[in-house]
Amino acid sequence: MTAGAAGVAGLAGCSGSQGTAGSGGSGGSGSDESGGSGSTTGTGQESGETTLQFWHIFGDVLGGHLSDIVSTFNDQDNGVTVELTSKGGYTPTFQATMSAINAGNAPHIGHFSTGDGVAAIASDQYIPVSDLLGDRIDFEDRFISPLTDYFKFPESDKFFSMPMNNSTAIMNYNRDMFEEAGLDPDSPPRTFAEVRQVSEQLVSDTQAEFGCAWANVRWFVGQWHGWNDSFMYNEQNGRQAPEKGPSEVYFDREPARTIYNWWNGMLDDGLYMPTQQGWGDASGAAMQSWKAGITLGSTAGLGRTATIAEEASQPFELGAAPLFSPTEDRFGNRIGGGSLFVPRQAVESDAEREAIIEFFDWITSPEPQAEWFKRTGYFPINTESRSLLEEEGFFEENPAWTAGFRSLEESETGPTTRMSIVPQLPKINQDIMDTWTAMRQDKSVDEVLSSQKQAIDEILQDNR
Repeated sequence: MTAGAAGVAGLAGCSGSQGTAGSGGSGGSGSDESGGSGSTTGTGQESGETTLQFWHIFGDVLGGHLSDIVSTFNDQDNGVTVELTSKGGYTPTFQATMSAINAGNAPHIGHFSTGDGVAAIASDQYIPVSDLLGDRIDFEDRFISPLTDYFKFPESDKFFSMPMNNSTAIMNYNRDMFEEAGLDPDSPPRTFAEVRQVSEQLVSDTQAEFGCAWANVRWFVGQWHGWNDSFMYNEQNGRQAPEKGPSEVYFDREPARTIYNWWNGMLDDGLYMPTQQGWGDASGAAMQSWKAGITLGSTAGLGRTATIAEEASQPFELGAAPLFSPTEDRFGNRIGGGSLFVPRQAVESDAEREAIIEFFDWITSPEPQAEWFKRTGYFPINTESRSLLEEEGFFEENPAWTAGFRSLEESETGPTTRMSIVPQLPKINQDIMDTWTAMRQDKSVDEVLSSQKQAIDEILQDNR
């Protein structure tokens, strides 16, 4: 049984979870994250107890994992109860929270993506968690350094939100198919050129129709810029002008030209299978049917991907590795996922403030973070969680789940890997995905990049 499917009960009081984790990413929702019934779960308010309303993005599967973990907190005799409500995705959660603020009934905690988080910060309706926590939680001491480097806001050096479900992009692959093709499954490809070479061999020497398959998602393009130590936007990805954001997307220079020329060439030569625009399970289905040997995804989808490998009509051993890069010069990955924001309006008493701090302290502690990782694949952000996992032998039973850690370990951090400050990101997300779509309509790469750059720049400049 896979780690994600098993719903490992590593915390006292956790009930077994139903199902597996869906895929996930940054700025966009995974297949499970975009769902959700919108129903509220948790215990009712009792006399003398502080009840916190926590609006999150997850659907039934990931929401079930979160509910199980939070129920452990609620079972403690601490006078605090957290009630969970799914709002059905990142943007719907942000929009619902802003509407609730305008109506005067904001939740205590809102769960936002990086892009929506930038808009939340600009609204001045949320308490920076650095101010909320004071010296109660030391970010630099508690959290892994790539995370703190990513989330620290420029100029103020403050943390405006509490990290929650964080991930990075990885490559998943069929280890059995690699062996069948005479490839070493312990040495997966690390560059564009190597992916092409491996794909040619998979198509030539196995039943695979394509070497690789992945969805058209903006996040991967941003990740390749990070690995190339390059900015995707001017103003250092907007961080030098946090109030306005960037005015230009760098589609007229490297590595954008290399990324899209390589991607388009893989399609033209029958080595890449286009699956869908936006997150979903189509790429996993291609891997499950042995139609393709490589897919791209998020560490957040490891639970789901492991189940796909196990439940295939021809089961295979799953491999996972850090995302491949445009060239042999590899710099660093960019963190994805969401974080928790606290509306100013919702904190009306010292009791509510203390309750939020207590919950944030607990949910980011070693044991809950280790359990969250085992259930989903979102990497544990607490520095002590990994040793807990190693002590119980988790990685010996689930070696593919080390991919996210390896990606973080081999990454450097710097201006190109930190959180982009792009207030117009929700408006340009579709245009970035349409860049690849337009190339499939017999238009040259340079022509498409020039046209899309002009369209995206106009949107970015409207915000300045």
